[in-house]
Amino acid sequence: MTRAKLADGEILVLRTCSPQMTSYGEFTWPRSGHVEAPDWIGDDRCGHGLHGLPWGEGGRQYLSGALDAAWLVVKVSTAAGNYRAGTGQLTDKCKFRAGEVVYCGDRMRAVQLVDESAPAGTVTHWASQTAGHGSAQKAGDCSTQTAGYRSTQTAGYRSTQTAGHGSAQKAGDCSTQTAGYASTQKAGYDSTQKAGDDSTQKAGYASTQKAGDASTQKAGSHSTQKAGSHSTQKAGYDSTQKAGSHSTQRAGDGTVQIGRWYDDLWHVAARVVTEAEADKWYLFERGVWRPCTPAEADKAERKVSD
Repeated sequence: MTRAKLADGEILVLRTCSPQMTSYGEFTWPRSGHVEAPDWIGDDRCGHGLHGLPWGEGGRQYLSGALDAAWLVVKVSTAAGNYRAGTGQLTDKCKFRAGEVVYCGDRMRAVQLVDESAPAGTVTHWASQTAGHGSAQKAGDCSTQTAGYRSTQTAGYRSTQTAGHGSAQKAGDCSTQTAGYASTQKAGYDSTQKAGDDSTQKAGYASTQKAGDASTQKAGSHSTQKAGSHSTQKAGYDSTQKAGSHSTQRAGDGTVQIGRWYDDLWHVAARVVTEAEADKWYLFERGVWRPCTPAEADKAERKVSD
């Protein structure tokens, strides 16, 4: 899609309306061309103007989730007397007197047009971003990011992030993250994280984490963690932890811990953490969990981090 041609002081505003091209107050939008509010008042209150999200940033709740909604991209001048945003009732949206509809259609193409024309660092919702190695990506909620190794990705909740090794990823709740070794991943609850060796993962409750050898994992309750040998795992209650021999594990009451070790053949041992064992560090070696001191666990974690 071709980038929008913008003059100095012009931005793109993302908004939605009904399939019949109507919005609040039964105002009818054109599918292209000039549009103007008949009741414009240049204050910081909602109403008396046309509204949307500047560069697709702000309150995602103002955009319709209906499958048949019409998605509009409007070119707007930010000159005084035509544009208001950032204060009063307009902290997460903007209001403008007049603009030009440069696109009307589906969400994917509308968001793509806005995201490709947006200034660096803009967190456009529903963005789909692809970049090479060593890239920096920022996006809003429900976004998809793909980048090469040693990249930095930041996105809102319900986003999907994929990056190569040595990357740093941050995402909101209900996100999916995949990265190569030596990566750092942070996500909210109900997240899925996968990373290679020497990774650090943090997630909220009800998360699923998978990592390679020598990883450090932290998760809230109801989590599932899988890691290779020499791993350090922390989890809340009712979680499941899987790790190799010489790993350190700490979990809440009712957590299932599964350990694997190799001695000519692969062996597996499992236990359920009791109330007396909860929230204490244990070292797993060759089928046996033995209490270890916080200093030993810290040493193991620092060894992993080195």
